[in-house]
Amino acid sequence: MARNQADIIIVGGGMVGLTTALALAKSNLSLVVIDHTAFSLPSTDAPQDLRVSAITRASQNIFRNLGSWDNIQALGVSGYDKMHVWDASGKGAISFDAADLAEPDLGHIIENKNIRAGLWQSIKALSLKKANNITLLAPVKATKVIWDDKGGLLTLDNGDTWRGKLLVAADGANSWLRNQRKIAVSKKPYGHHALVCNIQTENNHQACAWQRFISTGPLALLPLKDEHSCSIVWSTSAQQASQLKALSEQDFNEQLSHAFEHKLGKLTVTSERLSFPLIKGHVERYVDDGIALVGDAAHTIHPLAGQGVNLGLVDAACLAEVILKALQKNQNISSRQVLRPYERWRRSENQLMLDAMGFFRYLFDGEQLMKTLFRNTAMSSLDKFTALKREVILRAMGLKGDLPNLTHSLRD
Repeated sequence: MARNQADIIIVGGGMVGLTTALALAKSNLSLVVIDHTAFSLPSTDAPQDLRVSAITRASQNIFRNLGSWDNIQALGVSGYDKMHVWDASGKGAISFDAADLAEPDLGHIIENKNIRAGLWQSIKALSLKKANNITLLAPVKATKVIWDDKGGLLTLDNGDTWRGKLLVAADGANSWLRNQRKIAVSKKPYGHHALVCNIQTENNHQACAWQRFISTGPLALLPLKDEHSCSIVWSTSAQQASQLKALSEQDFNEQLSHAFEHKLGKLTVTSERLSFPLIKGHVERYVDDGIALVGDAAHTIHPLAGQGVNLGLVDAACLAEVILKALQKNQNISSRQVLRPYERWRRSENQLMLDAMGFFRYLFDGEQLMKTLFRNTAMSSLDKFTALKREVILRAMGLKGDLPNLTHSLRD
């Protein structure tokens, strides 16, 4: 017998897991979030986190509608209002400017720890209002799960047991909960490793997100709050990523500055350098009786367009919307049939983005003459085609497509 019970148990208390909980907070459901890392505010003197996300306007709207955006802003965000992308093998280039869309910005670069802490603060605020139906369990890990006709029974490493009508897997690309349910995931390596670090730029980054497509992969510079600080994501071969990590700081700075064509002057690394493989992944199903998958537990994508966590946040908003509608109809929220609208909704949208990133990965891979000619012509033509360029950037900002209510602006 379970010692504790809840309507929904979310395994994974990161950005997507906490967003899922907050999106359901206005219901009468009892919610539990389990995570292996304790919840706390970031230290004010902590170094810049290497893990940052490019948060779209749609994701910003989700945070604002959940009452978390002010918290996240207070912890630190870096807005960018321009984006410039160019090809190293030719003259193809394209630029985007928020002013052309009558928008204040294109998005924000935010440390993941600040997003998580801002969401956690919103949950704490609900407690102060005595309107909190969310229980946070951390640091703790689930070690065993059994499903039956009543939902899922979790055993935790502290000896507690919890029963939930619905379990939500929000525990990342290597999801423990997904694996326990034996939900298959199709994985295909992109052939890239991402090298990430923080740098100082000689020249002002101009609140612009920069990306240069090199034959070995894209190099992105993401502007941080300090006008001379950036986070970089350098996607390249596993061999080159290893070589770049092994270089002395001076040699790395020279290679990085050269690879970026000295657009911002001399670039100087200010942190450790980390690298990890990039893998395209998509699960065979998003839902089953007693379980739903969100975020990286359901799909993983190349970071070249910065869509990863944003897709997961929209997953969370869509799942919550489907569950809330089911409650209004007195339907069983743990039923696969009831949850299927969420799967149909998100699979098609996520697959579209996965396919697009796969195409861009192929198109910008190598220096074959026909590829180079096509992509340079396409980029330069799109840059001049105002209407189509507007559609492209609005979709990248998450403002186009079949979107849940939480992604809409408060003024819409």
